Amino acid sequence: MACVRDSRLADMADVAAIANETLTNPFISWRSRPLSKLDIAAWREDGQDQKDLFRVVEANSKVVGFATLGPFKLESGFEQTKELSIYVASCARGSGIGKILMKDALQPQVGVRKIISAIDASNEGSVRLHEQFGFEQVGYLPSVGFTADEPRDLILMMYSLNSD
Repeated sequence: MACVRDSRLADMADVAAIANETLTNPFISWRSRPLSKLDIAAWREDGQDQKDLFRVVEANSKVVGFATLGPFKLESGFEQTKELSIYVASCARGSGIGKILMKDALQPQVGVRKIISAIDASNEGSVRLHEQFGFEQVGYLPSVGFTADEPRDLILMMYSLNSD
């Protein structure tokens, strides 16, 4: 049985391992260097200072996915818009962990109106997951990234937590 909970410092090594798995797939991550558990802990701590979400899914006493919901941009005019990132361990992909994290992240939150996800245009699984939950494509940015010796396109998808 999988359960979602707030992340703990003890989770940071597992979270770093999941994030670093994506380094081998340029369609998931555009990072070029591994993150340490200290990098992840600092990311988590920064988010806690801003009341951001950093949630994990645990199955069989092991962290198998995580989601962050943090600032889309730092300017105050964007404070009601958050950016969502979801990562699932390769051993748990296709098992519903992404859906569990998405349902959790989309719960209404005070002061949040819009949620943005930035997705590599060729990551069809992530695009489908977002569409299943009502995200709409609001932007297409050709050749804005570069990984695996080729230019990468980025899709921006948005979810509205209210009717506007």
